[in-house]
Amino acid sequence: MSAPHEIPMQHLLQHRAWVRRLARHLVVDEARADDLEQQTWLAALQKPPTGDTPKAWLGTVMRNLAGRMRRSEVRVDRRERAAARPERLPPTGDVVAEAELHKRVVQAVLDLEPPYRESVLHRHYEGLPPREIAEQMGVSVETVRSRVRRGMQQIRARFDHEHGGDGHTWRFALLPLAGGAGAIHASPAAQATTEAAAKTTGGALGTGALLMAVKTKLTLAALALLLLATGAWLALPDSEPEPETPPVVVGESDDGPATLNTKGTAEKALENDAPPPAAVPDSMPPSLAPGVAALRVVRAQDGRDISVRGATLRIVGTTQVHAELATDGHGRATLPVELLGTRQTIWVTAPTGVLARRELTVAAGETLIRLAAAHTAELRMVDETGNPLPPEEVKRRYETAGLQPVVTWVSNTALHDADRMLVNMFGEQAGLVMQSPLRFEEDRVLLGTVPSEGRWQLLVDRPGAGPDMSSALDASAESLVITIPLPSADAIGVPVRFVTEEDGLPIAGASVVPYFEVGDDAAFFAGSARRTDANGEVRLPKFDKGARRFQRPPTWWLSTATHACRLNGYSLIQTKPGEVFERKAYRSVSVAGRAWKRSGEPAVGCRVLFAEKGYVRSTTVTSEGTYRLTGIPYRGETARVALLEKLEMAGVQMERVPVEPGKTATFDFGQARDAAAVGRIDVTCTHGGKPLPGILFAARAENSRGKGQFGKTAADGHARFEGLKAGVYQVRLALGDVRVSDDYGGRSVAPITVVAGETLELVFDLPDGVIEVTAVDAQTGKPVASAVALANPSDEFHGAARVEGFALRLGWAERTKTDGTARLLALPRGTPLTVRYGGEGYEMGEVKNVRAGSPDEPAELEVKLVKKR
Repeated sequence: MSAPHEIPMQHLLQHRAWVRRLARHLVVDEARADDLEQQTWLAALQKPPTGDTPKAWLGTVMRNLAGRMRRSEVRVDRRERAAARPERLPPTGDVVAEAELHKRVVQAVLDLEPPYRESVLHRHYEGLPPREIAEQMGVSVETVRSRVRRGMQQIRARFDHEHGGDGHTWRFALLPLAGGAGAIHASPAAQATTEAAAKTTGGALGTGALLMAVKTKLTLAALALLLLATGAWLALPDSEPEPETPPVVVGESDDGPATLNTKGTAEKALENDAPPPAAVPDSMPPSLAPGVAALRVVRAQDGRDISVRGATLRIVGTTQVHAELATDGHGRATLPVELLGTRQTIWVTAPTGVLARRELTVAAGETLIRLAAAHTAELRMVDETGNPLPPEEVKRRYETAGLQPVVTWVSNTALHDADRMLVNMFGEQAGLVMQSPLRFEEDRVLLGTVPSEGRWQLLVDRPGAGPDMSSALDASAESLVITIPLPSADAIGVPVRFVTEEDGLPIAGASVVPYFEVGDDAAFFAGSARRTDANGEVRLPKFDKGARRFQRPPTWWLSTATHACRLNGYSLIQTKPGEVFERKAYRSVSVAGRAWKRSGEPAVGCRVLFAEKGYVRSTTVTSEGTYRLTGIPYRGETARVALLEKLEMAGVQMERVPVEPGKTATFDFGQARDAAAVGRIDVTCTHGGKPLPGILFAARAENSRGKGQFGKTAADGHARFEGLKAGVYQVRLALGDVRVSDDYGGRSVAPITVVAGETLELVFDLPDGVIEVTAVDAQTGKPVASAVALANPSDEFHGAARVEGFALRLGWAERTKTDGTARLLALPRGTPLTVRYGGEGYEMGEVKNVRAGSPDEPAELEVKLVKKR
């Protein structure tokens, strides 16, 4: 039997909010709770735990420490009563040393540049979550997280410099502070030094306000602990649970059956969140209340499902993260009620390092997510000559470059045309990518999380070089070893100076972010930001093509509150050694006005945006039907902006607006229309008499030069085109996944006339044939996800008479899901069909004379994919 593995510090620190709550539950006094919390973290630093249950270990340690504290306090009280001697003060030297420590930590924070200082103060002094800080400061959540990380990096670098690069000296000095010194208000001497430190800042934050915040809210032990945990805090997710009332959860308490915890029952919620004893065998979770939706994460072991405790669930939609949850002792997490009936992407990160991505429609009841076995992934970093770099050198290069030691997993199956369009337009990455921290061991660099199945790509933002994107990776492999070239910054960096176009002044402190492209005309993903110095200069990596032939250099974007500009990565390639590349930035542009939908109704709640090469600016139309879009870079006499009525191709209004640098252009989308002046087309699509959702339709007017409206049938099989001008239109429909093939569907062969003030109804009752295809690997027998299956009818067209004036080709194309299955619909039942199949890295194959079954008894077909040689 293999020895239990050591729990990484970053996994323990993910539960710091839970530890804080449990400490206040075990000891009522606030100061004692702080002592208990810091003693727990100190124990974790001195002797890291092993196993797979960090919460169980933390809970046991805290309960033992709390009992020890109570017994110690009783003994001390007895001795003090017996002795009844005057209280002794600590030696003056100890008080001065402690005050000096307080002063140094506070001063290090106060000396940070304003953006970093404010972010660190809000995060670690005020205890505010990143989302609230972002709202107060008017920046994105990612910007807040980046500023906090960089602020902590600068503090740590300062202590290293003050001690001649010897980090052990200052870490040792901070140990007493992290081991229970408590909040700064516990020491009068510390209060005095804090006030003195505040005065030295010149009152930038306001001495009185800062002193009050430090006295009442700053726990220096927490900040010292983050500095002591060498490298661990770099990998911390900033998605710490916010100190709000817990949401409704279903769990099993320690002293009774399943209970339903609602808002306002903080004590009971804490009991449900407490770690179960490690020796308790896995058991079935309690029943859910009616109308409650929950996800349960399990892994297979010895032929049965074992609950995965402490797994992180990230529920994301197309344009936002809806919730971040953790599974309880039964592997279960309850979803917000408002998500019922919606389609969501679920990211699952297990404590064992397994990463999984699922797409599902949230329904009442319990949905099971079964994780595959964990695999190992290793990054083999090499230098300019191809020699492996030791982990310490890799870590040093990341720290020197000011980059986060993380990589990004990109879901290869998600990057289809429709997804790429949404990413390009919204800049949204939540449903497509997931970051993974690097784990530095003595002789290798491992990834903190590894996908358990499917095909992925790995993005590594490298110090001193452009981002490197791996080719598609098969996560089902037993182990992955990915080689990434990591040149030094001196070998490849190019100094770039950014100045204002109007007066040539340097742009200091600006963020410069690389955006790199995945695939042909695909999605853009952001890398780690660099920042210009006082002279407006920043060293950017000269593109070296990484290890992949197909890679393109990233597009760099500089943005400030007043200026923005783009720098093509190809421009740096021709830069000569010693030459400083200068780039001028124009003042940003704003566009404002009113917006109407195509139907003529005010576009309240719709999105107005600018998107170019990954750089996105967007706003929402107000309840008055107005909008104001700011931060648009000036790149010519016009700027292309868009109004999105829906999160798909339907209702997209693209317009070019005349603009001038530093000014606001006025532009109205659409116009108010009288309902009697426009017409509409109502489409109904059924499959054997039952509604058929997800069918893509397009309506295009003749002589419209390709412009038209798009829409998909809803759950009731219905789609509608509104606000159409009177005239002749062509209507098309696509059957199956058009990202696989658009050969199947139908088109109007007779004029479709739209009359003002009237509704034209089209009803498509398609055949009810069904084929269930299962794709497996011919060698391993494992399911193959994202394989393609196409059913071709023997005849070119079928059922042309079903809808008068239309020609229909009733084939179907679909991609397999993660379990390797695909459902082919709308096929003439009993008609001989040819099913073709294949996948990335696999040969194409076909099966002839397949006859579709009915929805109740579909035809079943298993196909074996052979890998390409």
